[in-house]
Amino acid sequence: MINKIAMQGPTAAIHIASSFEKKLMSVIYENLSDKNMDVQEVCNKMEISRANLHRKVKIIYGKSITHVINEVKLDRSIDLLKEGHKVSEVANYIGYRDPKYFSKLFSKRYGVKPSVYCR
Repeated sequence: MINKIAMQGPTAAIHIASSFEKKLMSVIYENLSDKNMDVQEVCNKMEISRANLHRKVKIIYGKSITHVINEVKLDRSIDLLKEGHKVSEVANYIGYRDPKYFSKLFSKRYGVKPSVYCR
């Protein structure tokens, strides 16, 4: 596969990365509220090995797959908080069992607690 990409030029690699990104985001969004979604579940749904998933995600995003999943969840939480949902509802909707853990991640990413953000 790598040899074919190299022979097709840089646009082929961009296309493959784009289709991978689209599939990854689709899997994450489709399972956003699944509290059991983890890296292995993403691998299973994408039909890719854990090592390949980690490698590709690191190359594309420069971050771990867990970090990317959390970022997607936290980005979605912003929309839900703006819509007026309670912090506990948002945490539950985006797949966190513990609203305190969600608040900790939110605060770390955005520098403010979710309860303060939605005021």
